[in-house]
Amino acid sequence: MTKFNLKLLKYYWTFIAPIYSKNRRAQSPTRNVLLFKTDGLGDFFLLVPFIQSLYRQQYNVICVGNKQCRDIVNHLKLPIVFIDLDTSSVNGFKKTISSVNKYSYDFAFNLSMNIWGGFVINQSFSTIKIGLLQERKYYVYKGSNLFYDKKVSYPSATHNFKVLENLFYETIRLQHVPKEITTTQQNKGYILIHPYSTWKPKTWPYYSDLIQTLSNQGHTIHVIGIDQEHRTNEWLNNFSHSENVKIITLTSLDMLLDEIENSKSFIGNDSGPAHYSALIGKPSTVLWGGAPFERIHPVGKNVQFCKIDVDCRPCRHRGDTCLRGDNECLKKISVNDVLGIFDNEIPEHN
Repeated sequence: MTKFNLKLLKYYWTFIAPIYSKNRRAQSPTRNVLLFKTDGLGDFFLLVPFIQSLYRQQYNVICVGNKQCRDIVNHLKLPIVFIDLDTSSVNGFKKTISSVNKYSYDFAFNLSMNIWGGFVINQSFSTIKIGLLQERKYYVYKGSNLFYDKKVSYPSATHNFKVLENLFYETIRLQHVPKEITTTQQNKGYILIHPYSTWKPKTWPYYSDLIQTLSNQGHTIHVIGIDQEHRTNEWLNNFSHSENVKIITLTSLDMLLDEIENSKSFIGNDSGPAHYSALIGKPSTVLWGGAPFERIHPVGKNVQFCKIDVDCRPCRHRGDTCLRGDNECLKKISVNDVLGIFDNEIPEHN
């Protein structure tokens, strides 16, 4: 019954509520900004520099997101109000809306291409309601024309950081946002390696050889992953008794971010951890597979890429295999290729 009620309410929120709620406006300037963001780790990491810049320009940020977004906010001690998005039931989502409507806003942004963000922004008390609708061909949802005062999109090859840069400049005149996250960090002398990815074809196949080579050179190495990732990769057994290699089983997002912050350098696939490492300025070597490089590569002052040209990039990112089935984009990257980038182009790791 709850699911049926939620489906019924979604229809109401999409086609009927906007007639009334689009007229909900802030009564006076507030310097409050509402951000809705529920995407993956890498996407939220890219948003953090803008949150920090908004704060420096004396805007109050209220953010609606999921648990991992809240964990990042708490870890970085971002000076914002965070509201949990609850879509599990009608009452849960009503509670989210009630929390949002404790404030009124000069600007309200849906930065995630999903209908829940449309509901939140549409029903908020905001002077200007804005929907970011990238890749309209695939991701524009029913009712989007009803939710916003302004819909914004940019060419599909535009990098996600540049998208946010353009969006916040055109609306708030926010300028000169650095490609970095301000946080406390140390250098405890180990190389951090993240050899996994949520999509298997994004995983470089030669990590075992790389770790062995770096270990033979006398480097201390931390290999990070969750328990399931470690258990399903038998090559880790090669290092169970190694003095230089430590297998770290992550149990929280806090632990992941601590490991990155305390490393001297990072090596890994295209992933959320790679974005964070690059944005906090760690010397980072990223092994790039089939993802659209121009649009989503990590940004930062010390990041370098191992990437070969293939005519099938960007890949479809579906199923358990790449589009061709041979993962050529990563298999053609050798251990020596990675070491060449690591040793020569990022001297700060020494």
